[in-house]
Amino acid sequence: MTQSAENPEVLVEYLGVRFSPKGVAHIEGGQKLWFVPKEKIRQITLRQGFQAERPLVQTLFSAALILTGLYPLPHLILWLFAGGKAYDIEFMLLLLIPLGAWFLKDGLKKGLYFELTLVDEGRRKIPLQQKPEMPVLDMVLNRAAALGYGIDRGGEG
Repeated sequence: MTQSAENPEVLVEYLGVRFSPKGVAHIEGGQKLWFVPKEKIRQITLRQGFQAERPLVQTLFSAALILTGLYPLPHLILWLFAGGKAYDIEFMLLLLIPLGAWFLKDGLKKGLYFELTLVDEGRRKIPLQQKPEMPVLDMVLNRAAALGYGIDRGGEG
């Protein structure tokens, strides 16, 4: 449980998730990425599954990046062995391959996450940044419950 000196409100923060009396925030690198006010949250569920917000869309986008990056490869191999003309854009397109691979790895990452079912805007996911210690996670969930959050502890995503 965290309590700052300039703001005496009680917070519960663990592995990238911050519960406060005002709402739930996704934290990464000490910075708040986004925030959902408590009154907009209908339900919170702790789930196991794909941690990406939209894994199918992210996987398809990463495949498009990789395929676009691979497109100039045959021409560049031919240029390397037979000579001819290679263009700068062909080399720059190759950079899409590692970017797409990173997106693919991130989109297919599985683990625990909090799924927030919102009153009017659908669902949001807050992935836990690493595998949690279960006694600590239970303590965090109990403290979040003390702040008024009912968290369902089961479900495959």
